Amino acid sequence: AQHGVKFTDDESLLRRSIEESGVCYMHAPLFAYGMKNVGPVRKALGIPTCFNILGPLLNPCRPKNSLHGTATQGQLRLYTSIHQKTGDNFGVVTSFDGYDEISLTSEFKVVTRLYERVYTPVEMGLKYAAPEDLYGGGTPGEAAAIFDSVLQGTATEAQRNVVIANAACGISIMDKNLSVADTVFMARESLESGRALECFRKFVSINS
Repeated sequence: AQHGVKFTDDESLLRRSIEESGVCYMHAPLFAYGMKNVGPVRKALGIPTCFNILGPLLNPCRPKNSLHGTATQGQLRLYTSIHQKTGDNFGVVTSFDGYDEISLTSEFKVVTRLYERVYTPVEMGLKYAAPEDLYGGGTPGEAAAIFDSVLQGTATEAQRNVVIANAACGISIMDKNLSVADTVFMARESLESGRALECFRKFVSINS
């Protein structure tokens, strides 16, 4: 919303967005109608429930490649078990200090259909980050400004590296023949060349 993007369930517009910009955003309440009825209950409970995993599984696109983040080893096992039954190409990640993404603040585990491995940031050619380096902003506006700075090349090294690490992991899910160094290079090049920013600007222009 901070960039003027409008949520839609218009299939033709969504298809155009993915085809022309490479990005498509599907706002869950517009598609998973039943899920909105349990929203208030989920908020009241304040703890993870089965609905946390239903969201990704109910993606109307049914993507053949997906990457999910979980905050605990138990959640990672649950996601992995379910995805092993779908036949899709998937990856699930968790950082050992409780982040549901590759935070670079600790070692992290990646599980796919083909392997399970623990990595350190150094193995990706990236530096360890401190939690305070990853502050995401206190308001939507601040968060959007940080997002923009990453795409525009003005973010801190830690902010850029976390984005590169997670993007690299996503790339590796799509092409298992690439090395870690290859995927990190591709993710970094996308940012530094401005191609990622160009894709996002195109996405905004189509969806505003």
